[in-house]
Amino acid sequence: MTRRVAWLHLWLGLLCALPMFAWTSSGFLGALPRSTTSGVHYQALELPRLRVDAQAAARAANAVSDPPLKISSMTLEQRDGRLSWLVIGGSRGVRVDGETGQAEKVERGGFLSGYFSEAHFLWKLGKLRMPVMVSATLGMLALLFTGLLLAYQRLRKRSLDKSAE
Repeated sequence: MTRRVAWLHLWLGLLCALPMFAWTSSGFLGALPRSTTSGVHYQALELPRLRVDAQAAARAANAVSDPPLKISSMTLEQRDGRLSWLVIGGSRGVRVDGETGQAEKVERGGFLSGYFSEAHFLWKLGKLRMPVMVSATLGMLALLFTGLLLAYQRLRKRSLDKSAE
């Protein structure tokens, strides 16, 4: 039985290492400065240059979006010398120039670009996100249980060996 539990523990460990690797690797580049990973240079905001407020930016973003965005966040940033609003709705984004009000859709990068730029790689899974999270949690609990079982069996064997002496 110990051999089966050890085999199960080994395979559970390998399977549980996959999400841990994904979390670690997706967060690694997020810790680096954006200019390192994307080539974009951010500067301190020069607010006197701002001519477009948040409401006007939201209207401009919805004007170029079809269907209109269900806005979840707006960020004011100054990148490469241009002041702009980044308007996000779901998985779509629109950049609105903070001085002119000109709006343009933000093109989504490839899979790897999104994987490394998002805060959490699981968002890429869509509707499978919750089943994957629950499965990973159950797998890690099983890994913990089999590890404790193996440790108990090893301690029991040692105590039996010592009592036999």
